[in-house]
Amino acid sequence: MEQTQSDDVRFTSRHSYAIYRAPLHAIKLLRDRGGHVRKGQLLHHAMDRQDVVDVLAMLLERGAALDSKMYETHYFSGRLYHFKGLGTALHKAADLGKIDAVHYLIS
Repeated sequence: MEQTQSDDVRFTSRHSYAIYRAPLHAIKLLRDRGGHVRKGQLLHHAMDRQDVVDVLAMLLERGAALDSKMYETHYFSGRLYHFKGLGTALHKAADLGKIDAVHYLIS
């Protein structure tokens, strides 16, 4: 996994970068080794994946905050990206047209 300079600002934790780019088995390994599901915007980054529902299920099962807003705990990124309308993972799923993720999140 090559990390670009633009990725450095976007991701606030290694775990959030893994959720965005790593294969599912690597995410499961992080989970099993104590990866913290409340650090980084994991649910939001999962929306960019093809297997979004599988990743969402795993994160929510481990206690990820369903109603957390993008960058709400990372002041610098929140200020940098405030113009994007930083909502919840459900907002991002709807914006991206991820119908399967929307259905999963509201069920």
